[in-house]
Amino acid sequence: MSFFRDLISMISSYIQFEDADTKESLINNSAINIDGDHEISYKEAAAYNTSPATITITGESFKEFQYFTGIGVCKIIGTNLKIIYIPTTFTGNSQISPFVSCPLLETLGIFGTINLHSPNPFGTLGGSWILKNVIVFGHPSDIIKSYVGDYGWFGLTYHEQGKFYDKNNQEINSITIEDNNFTISKGILMKCKSINTIHGNSKLVAIQQRAFENSVLSSIDGLDNLTSIATNAFIGTNLTTFTANNVTSAIIGAFGNCTNLESVYLSKVTTLSPATLGDYGAFSGCTSLVNVNIPNLTTIGKRSFHNCTNLVTLPSTNITSVGEKAFYNCVKLETLDTSNITTIGAWAFMACTKFDSKNFNNVTSIGIRAFYSSGLTEVEFKNANFTTTPSDTDTNQNYGVFHNCTSLTKIDAPNLINIGKRTFYGCTELVNANIGWNNITNIKDGAFADCSKLSLNDWIIPDSLIELGVSAFKNSNITGSVTIPSTSNLTTLGSECFRNTKITSFDLQNPNITTLNGGMLNECQELRTINIPYIITASQYSLGSSNVYKRPKYRVTINAPSLIKLSIGACYYGNSILNADNLEEVGEAAFFTSTVLLHIKINKLKKIGSGAQMSINSETLTYNNNSVDFAN
Repeated sequence: MSFFRDLISMISSYIQFEDADTKESLINNSAINIDGDHEISYKEAAAYNTSPATITITGESFKEFQYFTGIGVCKIIGTNLKIIYIPTTFTGNSQISPFVSCPLLETLGIFGTINLHSPNPFGTLGGSWILKNVIVFGHPSDIIKSYVGDYGWFGLTYHEQGKFYDKNNQEINSITIEDNNFTISKGILMKCKSINTIHGNSKLVAIQQRAFENSVLSSIDGLDNLTSIATNAFIGTNLTTFTANNVTSAIIGAFGNCTNLESVYLSKVTTLSPATLGDYGAFSGCTSLVNVNIPNLTTIGKRSFHNCTNLVTLPSTNITSVGEKAFYNCVKLETLDTSNITTIGAWAFMACTKFDSKNFNNVTSIGIRAFYSSGLTEVEFKNANFTTTPSDTDTNQNYGVFHNCTSLTKIDAPNLINIGKRTFYGCTELVNANIGWNNITNIKDGAFADCSKLSLNDWIIPDSLIELGVSAFKNSNITGSVTIPSTSNLTTLGSECFRNTKITSFDLQNPNITTLNGGMLNECQELRTINIPYIITASQYSLGSSNVYKRPKYRVTINAPSLIKLSIGACYYGNSILNADNLEEVGEAAFFTSTVLLHIKINKLKKIGSGAQMSINSETLTYNNNSVDFAN
């Protein structure tokens, strides 16, 4: 009987391997098979403590690795290995990625909290990992207590079928935090497809970067002691509500693209910031977000609510800063307390077609396109002295602060003196622009273009104005006279700056301006007089019209005693009396289809371009497309 007992005892001391090839690999490893027989005992497995170690496995299964309880830093080489159960002592380091040489590994078994130490234990981030099952023989919380690389279980969750299972092969969907002052580590459940519920149990204090990014997480509760949420923590999850009223950290891109998120309660948070990775705002892309309760919020960073298409209001009264694209495309946003805001970033309220706030009296800085296509009707910037001018090198300078605000009827900003490019472009209902007209310094390209109802009559341009840009008032409702005094500091006028306006007279007394740029008075149908005593050159369409249907209604008297050159098409479709005793050169088609009575000295003329079609002293001289050069 003792023989049989000894035989049974001996057999039971040997590990029973599931895979014969795996057993053979270990038998051939003299560092493991110490006695050199054809078996591996439990004692031999537990005694193997070489570190760092490399174990080569030729089989597909190595569940028995769990008995190697003395192992430390180790690299597994298994080109055919598909399943392995690891002891809790198994680890890697910064130089050794434990499973990088296991390209077919699908299933991993753990018996407690593991710490692999290696930044990427399963290979380089984004590699062709196919790990799809992790069997947890202990408590489900071992999943998030473990360290399995800088990107957590991404080696598992990268796989489209990757999930966690318990020892009974049941899918694990919920984890309850059991340790006090617990921190959920970086990227631990990124892209996880099985854990949908986390119970914080009032023990969770911090959630690190990308912890649940793009996972199926739909519920997290028991966050009474949570104080910190790191960058991108919940991006792309299925959360519907989130309450954590002791969080004091800035929310940095944490909830971007949570399309099911409806309600948020963060009573101590003061700052929302963008993430540098992926450029997500705190709640950008949360298309279902309706209820936001962040009463102490002061700083709304870049893209914070970008594309929150169901957000109607934000009941925060202490907001001082709104960053770039903060509310971009919040098409249902109606109200926001703006009374304390000092800074508004570029595109901040762009495409907020229902947004209509009035009090911006503390604003000192506004970025380009801040209110582009918003629903503003009347706005006040009474105490503000801000600049609306983008950088001349800005690639987005085609859009101004209030560009295309088609509901805006009034702006009260008496200290606004620098009007940037296209600031009010397309504000078709703007009537009252109470800005610093008497001290204005810059009116840049297209600043008031297409302001078809703008009330600006008999404007005497102040000496403070140093720039009047291209198309500055094109298609606007400027009426009556425009006077540029001799003391003006302007040195040039932008082309088409008064095109298709309703001015009746234009008086340019500034001797520093000697050229009328192209189309400057083009299509001004109400014009009656033009006084340009110092103009030497009149460019194309500057004194006429490019549109036969918008030629002057009245005979325009043009007094231009210094005029020497009429450029090509200068008086195209004109209707005028031109007094220009020093005129020397008439460009091609200068008077094309015009009714122009010239008072000039014929002996001064040196060149007439082809098709000039001139009428001198009522005598029609047509040159039949042949130019005449009197000098020759």
